[in-house]
Amino acid sequence: MKWVLILSFLPFLATGQKIDYSLERVAHTAAIQFGGGIFNGVGQTLSFGYNGSVFPQSYNEKFLWGGRQYWDAQISWKNKYENWPIDRSERFPLSTSALVWATDGWHLMNTLERTAHRATIITYIQPQGPGKGWKKLADVALMTISYSAGVVVGRNITKR
Repeated sequence: MKWVLILSFLPFLATGQKIDYSLERVAHTAAIQFGGGIFNGVGQTLSFGYNGSVFPQSYNEKFLWGGRQYWDAQISWKNKYENWPIDRSERFPLSTSALVWATDGWHLMNTLERTAHRATIITYIQPQGPGKGWKKLADVALMTISYSAGVVVGRNITKR
C-alpha cells in the first residue's frame, strides 16, 4: 500500500509542482471506507474463521440479537427459507432477495459494506484546480488504505 502512495506523488516530485492536498475534503469518505472494510472483515470472520471468533460457539449462546443460527455462515444461510430442505419457500416476503440482510449475519455485513461503498460515491467531493488528476489518484490510494485497514480491524475485533 505504501507504494501506491509513493507512486501517486512521484509526478509532483519529478515536476517540482507544489502538492496542495486537503485531507478535510476526503476524510469523511475515507472514514466511510474504513467502516466498509470493518464490515468486510467481520463477514470474512463469519465465513472463514467462525470457530475462533467472538460469535456464539454453542446454540444456547447469544451475541447481540442472535445466536449461532444467525451468525454462523455455514448454517445461517438456511434462515431465509421456511424449512430447508423440506420447504424451500421464503420464510417471509423477500427473504431470499431484497430483505436477505435480515436473515443472517453474513448477509447483514455484506449489505452494510455495499451501503458504505454507495455512501462513499454519493458523498465524495471532487478535487478542484490544477493537479486534480493526481489528487484523485491520491484519493483512491487513501480510500484503498482506509478500506484495507478496516478489513484488518474487522477481522481482529472478532477474534477470540
